[in-house]
Amino acid sequence: MKRITKILLCTLLAVCMAFPTACKGGKDSTQGGTSGGTSGGTSTQPPQKQAEFTINETIQKLSVNEYTNSALNDDGFYGLSDISDVGVYESELDTELYPIDDTGCEVIDLSNANTDDGFHMLTQAFAQAKTYNDQGKKVVIDLPANEVIEVNTANGGNTYTFNFNGYNGLYIRGNGAKIVLSYEAFAYRGFAYFENCKDIHLQGFSVDYKIPTAINGIIENIDMENHTTTIKIDKRFNESVKRIVAANAKLLSYVEFDSITLAPKQGGYFGTASESFVTGYTCSGNDEEGYTFVVSFGNAYFGYFSDAALGDYANLAFSMYVYNCFGFYSCEDVCMEDVTIHTTGGMGVVGNKTTNILCNRVNIVVPEGSGRLMTTTADGFHFAECYGEVKITNSIIEYPHDDALNIKSGYYYTLNSVDVRNRTVVIARKTEAISKPDVGNVIEFYDQDTFEKLGYGTVESVTGNEAVYTIVVKESLTKQDAGSWLNGRKVVATNISKTAKFTFENNIVRNKRNRGLLIQVRDALVKNNAFFNVGHGSISIHSSLDVFNEATMPQNIVVKNNKFINNNYLLSLSGDISVFARSSALAPVSTITGIEISNNFVARNGNAGISLQSCGDSIIKNNLLYNNGRVTANEVYECAVEMNNAENILIEGNYAYNTNNSPKWAGIIPNGLTSPETITLKNNINLNYQVIEAEVATTEVGKLGSAVTVDGKVDDWADQGTVIAMVGHSLATGASIDPNEYSDVFGVQMCKIGWTDSGIYIAYDVKDNAYDFKTQNNFWNGDCFELFVSNVIDMPNADFQLSRTKGDVMQIGVTPTWTPKSWTMVESRTNDRILANKNLFNAVCVKDEDGYTGEVFLSFELFTGLKTTVDNGEEIAMAFVFADNDRDDIGRKRLQVSNVPHFVEVWKTKTAKMPLFKFI
Repeated sequence: MKRITKILLCTLLAVCMAFPTACKGGKDSTQGGTSGGTSGGTSTQPPQKQAEFTINETIQKLSVNEYTNSALNDDGFYGLSDISDVGVYESELDTELYPIDDTGCEVIDLSNANTDDGFHMLTQAFAQAKTYNDQGKKVVIDLPANEVIEVNTANGGNTYTFNFNGYNGLYIRGNGAKIVLSYEAFAYRGFAYFENCKDIHLQGFSVDYKIPTAINGIIENIDMENHTTTIKIDKRFNESVKRIVAANAKLLSYVEFDSITLAPKQGGYFGTASESFVTGYTCSGNDEEGYTFVVSFGNAYFGYFSDAALGDYANLAFSMYVYNCFGFYSCEDVCMEDVTIHTTGGMGVVGNKTTNILCNRVNIVVPEGSGRLMTTTADGFHFAECYGEVKITNSIIEYPHDDALNIKSGYYYTLNSVDVRNRTVVIARKTEAISKPDVGNVIEFYDQDTFEKLGYGTVESVTGNEAVYTIVVKESLTKQDAGSWLNGRKVVATNISKTAKFTFENNIVRNKRNRGLLIQVRDALVKNNAFFNVGHGSISIHSSLDVFNEATMPQNIVVKNNKFINNNYLLSLSGDISVFARSSALAPVSTITGIEISNNFVARNGNAGISLQSCGDSIIKNNLLYNNGRVTANEVYECAVEMNNAENILIEGNYAYNTNNSPKWAGIIPNGLTSPETITLKNNINLNYQVIEAEVATTEVGKLGSAVTVDGKVDDWADQGTVIAMVGHSLATGASIDPNEYSDVFGVQMCKIGWTDSGIYIAYDVKDNAYDFKTQNNFWNGDCFELFVSNVIDMPNADFQLSRTKGDVMQIGVTPTWTPKSWTMVESRTNDRILANKNLFNAVCVKDEDGYTGEVFLSFELFTGLKTTVDNGEEIAMAFVFADNDRDDIGRKRLQVSNVPHFVEVWKTKTAKMPLFKFI
């Protein structure tokens, strides 16, 4: 027996795909679109107006640069409702928005300063300005026009060269001055830190290091056997190299760049010290001949390398996340305009607990002709728990190592206790200090494991310190059933009122490794920007309970009139524009609401163009989506729009155009609990739902003829049991692999299933030439056997994490090295009733001379739901996965072999492609 699973079969619109250059506007036979979801199947009539340009001509004109094109006027023909309003307005990049008004100010003019000591010149001016400020006077400091001011940071503070505290009304007018920070040996410093300051205005100067914190060169050799790369360093970094070697500085990051595009390399390697990826490095050479670095990498990371990197660049950084250029803490009314940051040993601009930050023409760029490939060695901009307004306009951000911008509204608290009678909750910080909630603030509560929203409270009173707060709320907690929140649950709390209104408008983000924007606030506008060559993806709108514990659940975010070109090819985000909420699993539907993504050009990105996960009441409208998913982590993201746990989404007036000729590409892929019935499709072009046409076999399993002893040995299976064929052969990187490429070192020699009136039995025999078993806490990183079982098959695209509550659902890992038992159950994908009675479960695995063998018993005493399914003659979905970790001799990443088709990692937890078993 076989079944064919289809999510939704729509009319295929292929005219423009087959004959793209012949299709023009009103003559486009696909213009009527395909409707689905709640809107039915009505097609609109094509417009009467003739388009001026073909779709290919339009895409070419949109792709040529970051800027808007006023010559484009084919509104509505290719999705975009206002095509001339897409991208950055080039003329506005030179617009001054915040001129310094020196009326009534004391002016300190440094143009005639008789000193070459930049540090003392500025220190004296800052001290004099503080004296004026203390007298209630505002101060303008005029820097020498267009001069280089060298500042020896050794005379300054330990982290920042200059520290400002309590200033009120300080305006630094740079007049084109260039501040160059010099430092002793390897002692980096940031530039300026402001604390408890008000009315700060910085304008018209640049900041650079005399000796940059990162170096780069050409990759000359890759030694796969010894796990090294050889890099010929650009001679412009000779002084940096000598200081690095003298200090025996630790290599903190490594990023490969394409030698042609000078963007982070697609398929290239990157790593940071937090991952312990480097085992060491050596340096040889001299100033005249140049220097050569040989970098040694750990075994777990070297599998990322390939000979294709030869001739490309590698950038090495030796300072990260410490020496920020500008820092603002507990300040008010900060303005930066026409300020350029060329490099720093950390982040560019950091704001924390600060009210109103306006940045116009704050450029983070490499100096022309410098040969550098890194500006900030961490985020470009980073804002945490700021208030009022945070606004970034008309700026260029290129080559930061980490996010171009991260804005968040704090961290999550742990809910310690609830007193329903007295409307009182006690919350404790999870990671670091968060400012005390104010009366009138709203606190929201979420289940720590599922991210389900549980309730909220408006602060009536609050007491405590920065570690623990006791809060009385106005609302009745009884009505919210707060008494049950702590009944076996872990609960977190967040202050949704401590957040800034965020605007990011008319900016360019380009040529960087990590994400573009990380948005973790409410009420944000991202408009008329351009994102080019952003390796990990352009925009991440999310909240995540992970090691970073960030941050308030985002709502009401508008992303419009932007260009997104050639991003997310390093496959970090599900979509180039990615919205999600996640704890240990993806959050429920409609956890994030109020997202609008409209009039954007999203082109040639990895994974989906747009991804909405855990979303509801949101809009995707009038976007042109071109060659999305051109390189993907797996096939569930090879689409224009991906939705996981989404509902009540309006998808209207979009145009999807794909010329990559992949048979797996789809317009829309619904995953998880997303149901087309809750999605409204209206007047779109080539946005059809994915059709899963995989033939999934139903195997009939007969009863065993003789008794089986579950001891890990498989001798008693010789003449009985039903054979399970292995059809999927996938590398963890996402590639399929031919079994002949690994047959000499690994293979599933036997896998069988059978049953009796007592339960279901499974046996396997695996050939493995070298063992690499991990612990029960990370078994999935090593050699193991995984078993996935579910009698819930009516949620085909739902991960087991979502279906585990619906029936007998389980995931286990098995190895021969664990004691006292060979197996572990994965809580996030196993039904609670099964977990509570797992003492009734049995699995044994033992090593032999050339691998290992094992047996599993699913007792009907424990799996009562499976017994009912069997008794009713219905099918059970089961995935058998055998994993083999890295093997240096054949240079491949971790392998998964399964009865589930490629890509195993995607489909082993979803019944859409899991084989079914019927027990007869």
